[in-house]
Amino acid sequence: MPLKLRQKSLMMKQGILAENFEINIRGVFPGAKVAFFDLDETITDTDTDGLWARWRLFKGSGGMKEVIAIFSLMRSYRRGTMSIDRYMKYHKMRVSSLSPEKYDAMARRFFDQWGRDRIFPEAENMIRYYRQHSVPTVLLTAQNDVIARRFSEYLNMDEVAGNSFSIEDEKFTSPITPYCYREGKIDYARKFAAEFGAALSDCAFYSDSINDLALLSEVGYPVVTNPDALLAKEAARRNWPVVIMEKRGAS
Repeated sequence: MPLKLRQKSLMMKQGILAENFEINIRGVFPGAKVAFFDLDETITDTDTDGLWARWRLFKGSGGMKEVIAIFSLMRSYRRGTMSIDRYMKYHKMRVSSLSPEKYDAMARRFFDQWGRDRIFPEAENMIRYYRQHSVPTVLLTAQNDVIARRFSEYLNMDEVAGNSFSIEDEKFTSPITPYCYREGKIDYARKFAAEFGAALSDCAFYSDSINDLALLSEVGYPVVTNPDALLAKEAARRNWPVVIMEKRGAS
């Protein structure tokens, strides 16, 4: 069956309809053996760092400092210029006063109260489709792994990699490398692909961000989802498929 395409915006002249994903995945990616997914604005309809900061603010637990910090970070992130060291300093600030046990409990409450409802239904359907066809799914995100794991567990994904810190005497200490960001995602993707008996050329990767260009360029089946302006231009230049998902309540 031919792919169904339609014009969605001036930025993207052609976008694969996510609601027809089963048809499209059979037509475009019949050989994908592993499916990798970014988190923010790929699985979720928002940036989860910003969402976490607003949740903390709403709960009256130190969120203002985080809101200010993440606002500055997101400007450089969307330009593709954010350094991982600066990002990890933000995450260290976020967890420095928390024990691993308390942070885990907070991450669970955050997901239950604010996180779960920000998952795109279409993204959930895509992951379910892969699962039903015995294709492993893996979450690769720069988000802290404690929060990322809440999303991957809910979606029954096979593996997850996020950024994390060593733990000593019940305190978060130094960040663990390689970082799951930009080229670092390639290291994690290659590791997981090998565990599933695949090469990156056998894999699909779904992302919205220019910061994921390196891994999108390495896999055999790149899929651009709700892309930022820089990635939209790159997708058009390379003729990559674009999946458009609408936020809940959008007409």
